[in-house]
This record gives sequence, structure tokens and C-alpha cells, in this order.
Amino acid sequence: MTIISSVRKVALAGFVTFLAAPGAFAADFAGLQAWVGKYPSDRIGNRQFFDYPGVRAEMRKAMGEQAYRGVQQIRGPQGLVVRVGDYIAAWHCMAHDCGDKNTTVIARLGKGDVVVCWQHAPVPPARRWYIPGRAPIDERGEAGCPFDAGDVGAAIRRLGL
Repeated sequence: MTIISSVRKVALAGFVTFLAAPGAFAADFAGLQAWVGKYPSDRIGNRQFFDYPGVRAEMRKAMGEQAYRGVQQIRGPQGLVVRVGDYIAAWHCMAHDCGDKNTTVIARLGKGDVVVCWQHAPVPPARRWYIPGRAPIDERGEAGCPFDAGDVGAAIRRLGL
């Protein structure tokens, strides 16, 4: 083995390690701030909130493919996008079934990832939190995913985000 070959292998191994490192390519969600006080479906720069680069990919990464597909079925009323500290959150629910089927996506600006709350009742009413790097957390007996800045802030503190 030549010295050059060895150097290439070490460099390649370092690059692969960099690519696999958590947060190596954190999404830049700073542009999501434009939606604060607006609805997720409002178009800003010809995009909606959930079409912002990286949002869907980070949702899929946090939730896994099956849960992500389930959340994609939710179509209906929306709440205004809120900002709580270094977090921006968007809520929406299933038309005619908001109490049982709703979701909140919390973009963590400093980390470049998202936390997703998904309530998909009816048996039993529960919401599940998908937090990158952690197992899903179930909360029972709660009234859906957080909707406003106060509830989002309380969830951030409760979950240790």
C-alpha cells in the first residue's frame, strides 16, 4: 500500500464520519420566521410553510416513513404560526375531526431539525411526540397537540427541548 493510498483512505473515512454525524447538515430554518403570525398555507416567496426547504425531510427523519405518511393525510383548519424563543411552530388538523386528528411541527432554529406532535385518536386519545434522537413519547389524556404560543412553550419546557 502506498502512502498516497493510505492518506486517501483516511481522508475518505473522515469524510464519511462527517456525513454520518448528527447535525452535520442541519437545515437552515431562519426563513420560517416570515410565517410567524400567518397561516402555514400562506404563500411567501411562492412557498408554503411545509414546502420550506428541509421541513418535510426533517419531519420524515424524526418520525420515520410510516408515521410521516400518516401525518401527511391531515388536511384542514390551521392555526397561526407562532414563535416561542428559538422555536417556530405550525399547527393544523383534519377537517371535521380536529379534536382527534391534529399535528404540530416545531422547527428548532438553533438545531436545524423539527419536533413533531401527532394526535391520531380515537383509541385512546393520545398524542405522540417525535423528537430527533429520542424514542417517541406518548402523552395520554391531553387535549391535542399544542396550538398557541402558550401551549407550545409549555410543551418545550415539559419535553426538555
